[in-house]
Amino acid sequence: MDRDTFSCEILKRIKECELKEINEEVIKKTEKLSKNGIYFIYGEDKENVIYVGKVGCGNDTSVAHRFYLHYDGAHIKKEWFQKYAKFYRFCAFPNATKEEIELIERLMIYTNNQPIFNDKDTSEEGNDFESLLKRL
Repeated sequence: MDRDTFSCEILKRIKECELKEINEEVIKKTEKLSKNGIYFIYGEDKENVIYVGKVGCGNDTSVAHRFYLHYDGAHIKKEWFQKYAKFYRFCAFPNATKEEIELIERLMIYTNNQPIFNDKDTSEEGNDFESLLKRL
């Protein structure tokens, strides 16, 4: 399976996930267990992805924790989050390893034409995408 076919399959899964409004209090209460996956952040139009991020499976890692960082912590200098981020989708990949989540994040950045607030390298070669998709 090539990179583009794999990316399309992952995009389908992500788009099946509920589009939710970014609300700090709700996220802190409901997303504490949302781990080991990818999240897309959208602007007001709910269509264009403005950021692709990942969460792992560590004790201090969840969508709530990552969004907390965007709001108050390590990402506080990134004013774009509070100004432009309005909606999000999260898709868990519970069987994926840390490296696979990293790969999926880079591919989703690539697939979404380098969203405006992402700055990660999106090149990736030599992966067995078909086997990875079966595991997810």
